[in-house]
Amino acid sequence: MNLKRTLFLSVLTLSSGTSYADGFGHPKSLNSDNKTFTNPVTLKAGGIIYDTLSTPSPSPEAVALFRYLQDMSGKKMISGQMWVPWGIDELDYVKEVTGKYPAIRGIDYIHERDNEAETQYAMDWWNAGGIPTIMWHWGAPSIGEGYINSKKKIDIRKCFKEGTPEHRDMWAELKLKADHLQKLKDANVPILWRPFHELNGDWFWWGKQGPELFEQLWTTMYNYFVLERGLNNLIWVLCYTGEPDADWHPGAKYVDIVGADTYDGGSDPQLKMFKGVRDIIENRKSPIAYHECGTPPDPDESFKVGAKWSWWMGWHTTWLKKIDKDYLRKVYNHKLVITLDEVPNIVSVYGANRVMPFSESEPSNISAESKAGSTSVKGDEFEIKVGGADSCDTNDQER
Repeated sequence: MNLKRTLFLSVLTLSSGTSYADGFGHPKSLNSDNKTFTNPVTLKAGGIIYDTLSTPSPSPEAVALFRYLQDMSGKKMISGQMWVPWGIDELDYVKEVTGKYPAIRGIDYIHERDNEAETQYAMDWWNAGGIPTIMWHWGAPSIGEGYINSKKKIDIRKCFKEGTPEHRDMWAELKLKADHLQKLKDANVPILWRPFHELNGDWFWWGKQGPELFEQLWTTMYNYFVLERGLNNLIWVLCYTGEPDADWHPGAKYVDIVGADTYDGGSDPQLKMFKGVRDIIENRKSPIAYHECGTPPDPDESFKVGAKWSWWMGWHTTWLKKIDKDYLRKVYNHKLVITLDEVPNIVSVYGANRVMPFSESEPSNISAESKAGSTSVKGDEFEIKVGGADSCDTNDQER
């Protein structure tokens, strides 16, 4: 394999015959008949994982954010805090108690009257150097918006039957939310998008009728947002309850990050829950999110037992205020926890033009990304322009 000591993310040259695995784990080999690649993969170099997103042409900001999450995964946990427009100001409370702001700000598209402001909060947080994540307590179609209505039961099958109130309302709501997310796309703001949270529980309407109808809801939203509306600024986060279940996974091509949550156990690292998610994603190199919690997991214990959550997000109002202040201060000032002031300029550091030096002496396991049609053959070598599909692995040392 012919590589320079410094690998630019734009081009990688591999020798003919190099083995690789496609996005479904099928072993293959590079040859002159295999000039294009079509499945999502990973670029791995110098110990840093760069995984492609499910979106066909993700925005540069979404790619950079995902690379940052990949790089930090297993090294540190990123702090997060849910914010709501009632009660206390959670962000200011955290700052007052700990002297720090969380790196991730949680937002909810729960009430349409507030969503223009919520969208602006996401823009402002990104522009201030933070990471926005948006959830949606979606009121059951045909019943109405709000938390209580998100727990009402409907016949989900009617959402897919034209002429029904459920079908009409579902599509009206999807359009409204896509319009808000479009503003974020236009402002170059990436979003950790986590719809249908706690999906395999039976308390929200989307989880009351089993995995098949849930998956139909997820893929319908995904296809509309990504393929029809072109919302390429979203990183899709699949959010389980405290009991992750592979039967409720819509497929890797619709999901970027998987996580779970629980409000039980206090500061326990929740190793069983972490392993439950890890078993579902199998060998896919992806961050694992503790997407909601009552109390942040203890950083020392988490890393001691191996529950290396990519991020955690504390819940709002009374859940935040009942956390022991000394413990909250400890967590936010811990060397293993990233706060707002410690987040780098993500686009500058992890953007497409970043140069990654390889080790001067250590062998490297290298994978390459490619989009369909982006390869060329030169004799027995393949030139792959990084940015999209199958995974090519080699144990060759740099030369």
